[in-house]
Amino acid sequence: MKTKYEPGQIVSDSDSDDEEYMKEYEIINEMFPDIRFVIAIRLAEMDEIISEKDTIVIKSDYRCYCYRYAHRNTDFFIINRPKNGKITYKHIFTELMNQELFLDCDHRFIEGIEQTPNSECQFEFWLGS
Repeated sequence: MKTKYEPGQIVSDSDSDDEEYMKEYEIINEMFPDIRFVIAIRLAEMDEIISEKDTIVIKSDYRCYCYRYAHRNTDFFIINRPKNGKITYKHIFTELMNQELFLDCDHRFIEGIEQTPNSECQFEFWLGS
């Protein structure tokens, strides 16, 4: 049986997918209780290796339309590799929480972190709203 969807309806395979997502969201909020942004990455991706370098820099340039009337200077967050470990999403979010990253606009959902083209150690957020 084919389901009919209305325009704008949020579609999932089942109610259990929604429940699983909400459980993950709660777990992530418990892991990072003091964040001032939204993590839009699945729990299973938290241990994904972002870099094996000793240090990376994450650039947040605030160039979205939200800042067109209230300019905000670019911020750089230095993330050092943990002892006996690699730089993962979990480690990055812990460091960003400790360094007090604050995304105060419509684009506060971090959907990914990608290496900046032509740079060995600089990364940028992939943000959504």
